[in-house]
Amino acid sequence: MKSFADRFREGASQRSPFCLGLDPSEDALKLWGLPNSIDGLKKFSECYVEWSSEIVLLVKPQIAFFERFGSPGIAVLEEIVGEFRRRGVLVLIDAKRGDISSTMLGYAEAFFSDASPLRVDAVTANPFLGFESLKPLFESAAKASGHVFVVVASSNREGIEIQNARLENGLRTYQYLGDQIVSYNARTPDGEVVGAVIGATRNDIDPRWLESLGSTLLLMPGIGAQGASIESLMLHPNRRCILPSSSRAIAQAGPFREQFQSQLKTATSQAIRLWNY
Repeated sequence: MKSFADRFREGASQRSPFCLGLDPSEDALKLWGLPNSIDGLKKFSECYVEWSSEIVLLVKPQIAFFERFGSPGIAVLEEIVGEFRRRGVLVLIDAKRGDISSTMLGYAEAFFSDASPLRVDAVTANPFLGFESLKPLFESAAKASGHVFVVVASSNREGIEIQNARLENGLRTYQYLGDQIVSYNARTPDGEVVGAVIGATRNDIDPRWLESLGSTLLLMPGIGAQGASIESLMLHPNRRCILPSSSRAIAQAGPFREQFQSQLKTATSQAIRLWNY
């Protein structure tokens, strides 16, 4: 199988590089007139599968909103992950896992083993127990033709203090993490396996450093409800590597199929223009 990066780039040129966030929070279910229950979760998620599968290339379910219902919620997640993938949609599970290397091997099996009902194409990871601790996840992703998106500079304000902190080598934390991603991809025989999560709202990031990321895939959440727009990324030095992502802005167009798909098509068209600008 081709790598995730190759599959994504090929598919993005045919559909769009837009990443649809799937966040069935209590507020989202309420907005759609659905009960905050396993039935509401299932209905919301099934609508996403039916309404978006022919439009988007990549979908990003947030695992926490399924985990909150315990095993029945995980069962719903397993079902929709499988259905999306059967329909040719790439699935990026937003889990932000991060732990010691032995524990990361367990997460790797959960997300990248063919025997797992939660087998996905990509996953987000948290590097703050050490970048090297994520290596088992990287290696498993490579074997599964998958991808790992490491949080480098998140879109939430609470993360800025840590992510912008100066290290002893003079680099800011986000710079160090990005450099580690580039270095890992360059030295591994598996090629491009690791991408970066950089919030679309992070206007404080050094543009010269962004250029140094080269062909690294950049998952950029924060479009819409958090204040960023796809248009604001037009002058980004690596715009053909950007996966602009939005969750709430699309969900707010529901629960009517026509309105939902109209909003989604607008976002996918804007993302295409971003790549072709």
